Amino acid sequence: MVVGCFWFFSRRRGHTFGLLAALLTLTNFEVHRAGLNCRVDMLLAALMVLALLALFCWIVDGRMRSVWPAALAVVCLSGAMLTKGPVGMALPCLVAAVFAWCRGLGFWPVAWRMAVVGLASCVLPALWYVAAYRQGGDAFLALVYEENVLRLLGKMTYESHVNPWHYNVLTLAAGFVPFTLVAVAALCLPWTWRRMAAWWRGGVVARLRAMDDVSLFSLLAAVVMFVFYCIPKSKRSVYLLPVYPFVAHFLALLVVRLVRDGGARARVVAAVNGFLAGLCLVLPAVFAVVRCAAVPHAWFTGRHAADNLAFVGALESLPLSVGNLLLVAMPPVAAALYWFVRRWPQRRLAFGAPLLVFALYVSLDGVYQPTVLNVKSNRDEALR
Repeated sequence: MVVGCFWFFSRRRGHTFGLLAALLTLTNFEVHRAGLNCRVDMLLAALMVLALLALFCWIVDGRMRSVWPAALAVVCLSGAMLTKGPVGMALPCLVAAVFAWCRGLGFWPVAWRMAVVGLASCVLPALWYVAAYRQGGDAFLALVYEENVLRLLGKMTYESHVNPWHYNVLTLAAGFVPFTLVAVAALCLPWTWRRMAAWWRGGVVARLRAMDDVSLFSLLAAVVMFVFYCIPKSKRSVYLLPVYPFVAHFLALLVVRLVRDGGARARVVAAVNGFLAGLCLVLPAVFAVVRCAAVPHAWFTGRHAADNLAFVGALESLPLSVGNLLLVAMPPVAAALYWFVRRWPQRRLAFGAPLLVFALYVSLDGVYQPTVLNVKSNRDEALR
C-alpha cells in the first residue's frame, strides 16, 4: 500500500512529495499498529487503497476505457471483498463514482461502468460464498446479513464496538500521532486562519471545482469513507485505515508549504522534529536507568504491581547482544543525524519527523515491546 501511494503521488507531484506522503502513511501510529497485527483490517485497507488508486488511473488517465487499470481494480476489489465482505468492494466504487461525477462525467455512463466493475469484482468472491453456504447453510447467510446489513443499520442482535459519532474524529486525530502535532501547531499561526478565511470567501463549491484531480480525489476518498464509517453504531479505529493515505496527502502538502515559506512556519516543523529528537534520546536513557536497576521496586504498588515488576525485571535482564545494542542505538543515532543535517537546505526538514519516528518504531518493536510483552506470554505453559 505504501509503495503504491509513493508511485501514485510521485508520478503526479514529484518524487520528493511522493516519498514524504508515503513515509507519513507508513509511520503514523494507527497504520503502524495495524500493520504489525496479524488481522484482516490492514489487508482490507491495503486492497481498498490500491483499488482506489487503480480506479483513479482508470477514470483520469484512461477516461474509463482502459482495460488494465480496470482489471487491476477488479483484482484488488475482489481481494477486499474476500477479506472482509462487500464493503471492501462497494466503498471504493462509491468514492470513484462520486469523483467521476464531480469531474463532469455523465451520471449514467459512470453508473453503468462502475456497476460492471463491481459485478466483475463479485465473481471470485461468489465462488467462496457459494462454497461457504454449502458448508454453513442458512446460518451462514444469517451471519452475512447481520454483519453486513444489520451492522450498517444499527440493528444487530448483539452490541459490537458501539461508539458515538465523535469517536471517529478522536480516532483519526490520535491515529495520526505524532504528525497531528504539526497540524495543531499550524493552527496557532495567523497565516493558517487567513488562508482558511480566503478559501471560504472564494466559495466552497468554486474552490472544490478548482482543485486538481489528485487533491479532489484524495479529499473525496477521505471524506466519503470517513462519513460512511460514522453511520453505523459499530465503530473501531481500524475501520478508518483506508482513510490515512489520503489524509497523509494533505498533511504532506501542509508540511511542504510550511517548510517552503520559511520563518515562523518552518519553525513549526522544526519544533516538532526537535520534540521527536528529544524522545529519541530519552528512550535509551530511560532504558539505561532501568538496566542499571536504578528504579526502586518499592515504587510499584497497587493492583498491577506484580505485572509491572515483571516488566521491569525483564528489561533489567535483557541480554545485551550486538543486535539488541544496535536497535537500542537507532533512536539516538537518528537524533544525532537530524541535529547534524537540520541546517542543510530547509526542504529536508520535512523528512525529519517521519525518519525519527521510524527509528523509534524499529527500536520499540525490535527490543522493548517483545521483552515486555513476552512476560505475559503463555508459551511456556503451552510447551509444558
